[in-house]
Amino acid sequence: MRIALLVWTARGGAFGNLSQALAKGMRAGGADEVILSYLTEGPRESLGAGIRLAPLGVTRARRSVRAIRRLLLDEAPDVLVPMLPLVTIPAVAAASLVPRRKTKIVVFHSDTLSSDYRIDHRWSPRMRALPFMARFAYPRADALVAETDALRDLLGVEGIRMGKRPVAVIPPPVDVEAIRTQAAERPSHPWLVEKPTPVIASLGRLVKRKDFPSLIDAVAQVRQQRDVRLIVFGAGPEREAIQRSLDARGRHWASLPGHVANPFAEIARSDVFVMPSLDEAFCLALAEAMSCGVPVVSTDAAGGGPRFILNGGTFGTLLPPGDASSLAAAIEELLSDDKLARERAELARRRADDFEPRRIGEQWLQFLRERVLSGVGP
Repeated sequence: MRIALLVWTARGGAFGNLSQALAKGMRAGGADEVILSYLTEGPRESLGAGIRLAPLGVTRARRSVRAIRRLLLDEAPDVLVPMLPLVTIPAVAAASLVPRRKTKIVVFHSDTLSSDYRIDHRWSPRMRALPFMARFAYPRADALVAETDALRDLLGVEGIRMGKRPVAVIPPPVDVEAIRTQAAERPSHPWLVEKPTPVIASLGRLVKRKDFPSLIDAVAQVRQQRDVRLIVFGAGPEREAIQRSLDARGRHWASLPGHVANPFAEIARSDVFVMPSLDEAFCLALAEAMSCGVPVVSTDAAGGGPRFILNGGTFGTLLPPGDASSLAAAIEELLSDDKLARERAELARRRADDFEPRRIGEQWLQFLRERVLSGVGP
């Protein structure tokens, strides 16, 4: 089976890491070849035998239809998997322009759509239009894979009807082995090199839906009981606003170092990892932190991602979003009980193994063989 993955970017960040891990997992799971096609940037290094890079040669999704059509004609993969609505919509349009097309289009549904765009893209007409365009594009694909059961159930809320087309729930892969290798390296942040006090860590794009201000307020409450510091790794449009708020309040115990080359070496030395999001389709950063073997606290964000990863709270603390006091209490509980923290860290580490790329790749190939390429209905 030859599979093509279509992504916006395949270099760094959540979706870059995701696309690389999925390519590796599909190949390890039995795919004859995986073609990783991208618009903007590709991986910095080879992903191994049987994984081929295919840049589209365009950088704007709305101009990519012709390039995707050419990919389908030249490569003729058995399956094309577009990831994110931004590339799914032109992919479906391109597929309609290929006569006697044999390639199956399988949407990888990894976005909460309206919920996400209301929070971070409410002033962007183009981004706000994507959920409406998805209603027309998704049902014209041949099948759909949702990251979580909650995302699958939200399809109906979005007005997306897949009819008799096959739909499966398969979580995204997490490159557990690579993360643990990087986690063993020496951290670079001075608070983690010397470790004078406990450190709370978080990782993610600095956007409104991540709700890092609630985490800052929670750590401020914890500091009323003990000395503790906070490091939030990541960059994004809300960075300046968050930093101004910190500066105005004299909060020198919180650090925003931006993007770092190896965040896992930093997270592995932290005492607690916290994800305070309002909206998460899956939350790859949470699963990556669990791979590092640290106890985790997360909000039960809209979209259901953290609930899925933590299995309702079995593998970490799950709390209502936007509640700084609850976050503070959960952090304090882990900092004050070493035995509990070690047990939660081990649970987190074991749960992360469920998302190992080969396991996820095997699930994908089974679904494609039995439900998509065989012609057998749901």
